[in-house]
Amino acid sequence: MILFPSHLQAYARSLRMGTESQEETCEGCLEAHLEAIRSHLRLLPKHLVGGLCAPPGCELKEVRRRAFPAFLAHALRFDFQVPVPKPEELQINELSHWSQLKLDFVIAGLDSCGTNTLFRGLKQVEEVQFTMDDEDDFFYKHDSLLPYKAEVEDFNFRWLRGGKARLRGLRHPGLYYSHRVRLAMRQIPGLKLVLALCDPLGRFEKRFWLYHLCEVNAHHPDPVIRISGFGGRCFTSTKAALEEPWLLRPIAFAAHLAQLERLFGPEEMRAVHQAHFRERFKEVFEHLAHFLGVRPTDFQAHRLNHHGGHRTDLCRNASLVVDLQRMMSAEYQTVEDLLQSHGGGFTAPQELLRRRTRCDRPEELAEEPMMVVPKGRLVAV
Repeated sequence: MILFPSHLQAYARSLRMGTESQEETCEGCLEAHLEAIRSHLRLLPKHLVGGLCAPPGCELKEVRRRAFPAFLAHALRFDFQVPVPKPEELQINELSHWSQLKLDFVIAGLDSCGTNTLFRGLKQVEEVQFTMDDEDDFFYKHDSLLPYKAEVEDFNFRWLRGGKARLRGLRHPGLYYSHRVRLAMRQIPGLKLVLALCDPLGRFEKRFWLYHLCEVNAHHPDPVIRISGFGGRCFTSTKAALEEPWLLRPIAFAAHLAQLERLFGPEEMRAVHQAHFRERFKEVFEHLAHFLGVRPTDFQAHRLNHHGGHRTDLCRNASLVVDLQRMMSAEYQTVEDLLQSHGGGFTAPQELLRRRTRCDRPEELAEEPMMVVPKGRLVAV
């Protein structure tokens, strides 16, 4: 299978010149075909991305010289041969398949629920190696249904320098969110998923604080300057979510996790709640080590990206907490169901069953929120 992005504006110019050159050997050909060419060229977009099947033994240069011109002429219903595109007018990528990836497990989400804690904990196992120390966007390099052959070969080549590592892992907190990526992961033989879950309302508040709360930037020369959040707007209270439902859409995950639950059975996916990290850290990671098939180590606790104190006005408004939890009822039920089916014995913690949030933990609110610097934005509280 060949995927081709084509720059059709440049190719159209070649097409015109190629047709004009036929006039030298075919008297009247230009007049006969010019109007047909113009009518078809008017329909062409600036760029064309498509795919075609070619025999395994067909080299890429033959695809450019023979297969693509024949394909384009057929697609445009031309009854004459079209010119061979120049290399700068046509890019050809041979496709592979997700089943060819050498990958044993992924940390697939959820963002803002403890994926960094999962990463730091599992990285302590000598037999485990991650693709990189940062979040790996391999599955998001493009939106093709299949990976490029060159990408798969480069990805697999990384493990040749793996040393003592026996398991290959990748982490990205948003893998759960993409339908395309979920289906791709299902095609990787033997792949296991690890998910970090947390209180939906606490997750919303943290993201609201980071990206939507109007705050004073202490580093700006004007102490009263306002900083706009995502979408060019900022809000002074979490009550905005009651009137601006779009604030809740990015953190909605019920449908995404429901599909993951259908695609991956209990032996292929393990879900852990953030409360388990706080209360049973070593036990959780020993369990995950056995789930992945490696020997546990003396796990050292790491709590990362934690910001205490009153980050917003949420915890000072009990009725707002109840209203927002009601709006997130599907997310709460999904977390319960997933822990029941894929928790591996780590069932729903009491704080989840009783709908307790960080607002109910005095030690959380007693801490001063630390300054955080999200990408592209300076924030001080």
